[in-house]
Amino acid sequence: SGMDTVRMWDLASRKLLGQMDIRQCWALAFSSNGEFLATGGSDGTVNLWRMTFRVDGTVEFRKESDENRQRIDHNAKMLTIAFSPYGHFLLTGAMDGTARVWSVRTGREVTRITGLGKTRGFVPAVFDPDGSAIFTGDTDGAIRQWDGLHKSVYRLQHGAAVKALAFSPNGKWLATASDDHIARVFDSGAWREVAQKKHRDQVTAVAFSPGGRWWITVGRDTVWVFETGAWRDVVHMEQKERAITRVTLSPNGKWLSVWAKPASENFTANPEKRTVYQTVWEIAAGQQIASAIQEYERAGSYRSSTYHKVRDTSEGITKEADAWQDVRMQMTSQNSPDGRLKASYFSDEIKLSDAATGRVVNTIYHYSVVNDLAFSPNGRWVATASVDGKVRLWPLSSEDIIREACARLPRNLSQEEWKMFLGDKTNYRETCPGLPAPEK
Repeated sequence: SGMDTVRMWDLASRKLLGQMDIRQCWALAFSSNGEFLATGGSDGTVNLWRMTFRVDGTVEFRKESDENRQRIDHNAKMLTIAFSPYGHFLLTGAMDGTARVWSVRTGREVTRITGLGKTRGFVPAVFDPDGSAIFTGDTDGAIRQWDGLHKSVYRLQHGAAVKALAFSPNGKWLATASDDHIARVFDSGAWREVAQKKHRDQVTAVAFSPGGRWWITVGRDTVWVFETGAWRDVVHMEQKERAITRVTLSPNGKWLSVWAKPASENFTANPEKRTVYQTVWEIAAGQQIASAIQEYERAGSYRSSTYHKVRDTSEGITKEADAWQDVRMQMTSQNSPDGRLKASYFSDEIKLSDAATGRVVNTIYHYSVVNDLAFSPNGRWVATASVDGKVRLWPLSSEDIIREACARLPRNLSQEEWKMFLGDKTNYRETCPGLPAPEK
């Protein structure tokens, strides 16, 4: 109101819930969870206000301290402000013809789009619904989309939420499973799809054999095995009226073991007895070579979830299969191949930490709830799968980040730009060999 007062109203009752005095407030935005209000002023600064609802329904605004983060300052009159969908970032557009993205947690500038609003400087800007791109309006009448602002280098689109990921041992292929009931394989060189298998139900896991010869897809009651490269199926194993609970692969990639329970147990909490059916397959021959049954009885009352084994017919290869490599049925954390890093996820956030000390060294945001993650065999990439139907590939080394950036740039920084951003103390050099290096 008059740009000096912010008021909050209940739309249904038209009741005033709260207000605060802010000098020259030109833009404001709510976080998606309704916890924060961000305001932008004519001086270019952003303030964050935590909203607390009192017992009588009115709102108290409390300014968040800048003690543990940098003050967000766009340095120009701000006319646009928006939170990213999960509230980790703020987008500002100002009269200097730039749109900028800021970390809410640290206050640091993450990225900047320049050269907008050349006539009058006004830059309207918004995040797209999943936060992976920014759209800007301009005084020339153009609406522009800006991708790649969040440091993921590739984005592989799927038809539904992606639930599982697996790299082949040589890193040549990435397998995915999504809620559209399709398992896919992508060539990691060009990130193009080279194979897919549609299941009649949910795909719960994908994997490659230790030597990389076989690609395995697991559904609720079905396992398929394909020969990599040719992508022809060699095993199609169906568990009628059973639900698959575990799959293991022998170290030499020759055999596959599958455990399943009666499908009816899915609808019974803590049944008195549990039965597990195991089969072992020779993959190349496509034949079942052994089977076993394990039976368990509940220990205690119907409330108990503890069982003890009362019968086990496994012997020889069926017993050995228990120690084979498990096909991952999703996990919330994973160590890098060299054991130095641990990647874990919760909601849309992936934390990379030192495996020895537990210290967090980096945080990655997928901008939608993460279902699975996987390191590449060489440890240089981490892939994340999400409910937004996307698989994102993130480079972990500075060399890979520079290489991917150079592949997308038309030129090096000019000598003038080098001085502007890096100063005179650092000698000019071509960051991307082979690309033009203009003076201005």
